[in-house]
Order: sequence, then structure tokens, then C-alpha cells
Amino acid sequence: MRACARSTNTTRRRSLSLRCARANDPSFPAPAGKRGAELLYRVGDLKRWGRNRGRAAVGATDMS
Repeated sequence: MRACARSTNTTRRRSLSLRCARANDPSFPAPAGKRGAELLYRVGDLKRWGRNRGRAAVGATDMS
């Protein structure tokens, strides 16, 4: 039962991160379609966006 809960939390986090990226990143790809209330994206477009987006500089995040 815990494995299901863990995968559900992962899915929610990914969904939330995509919503934030879509709202805040002008280079985020446009939706390819819609199914009900869900926006659909092409996998290739999301992979290209992920490869080309900026990264934080090394040491920019302090984990202490």
C-alpha cells in the first residue's frame, strides 16, 4: 500500500512543477491539445524544454 502512496505523491509533485513552470516560464511549450480539463503536451517538446532551460549556478543553493 505504501508504494502506491509514494507513486501518487511523485505524480502530484511532477504535476505541480509542470503547472508552476507553465505559469512562470515563457519558453514552456504550448499545449498540443486538451482532454477535458487537462492540457496535453508533446513528449518531444517537453524533453527539448527540459534540456534547454537554465540551471542554477553551482553553489547557488545553500543546503545547510
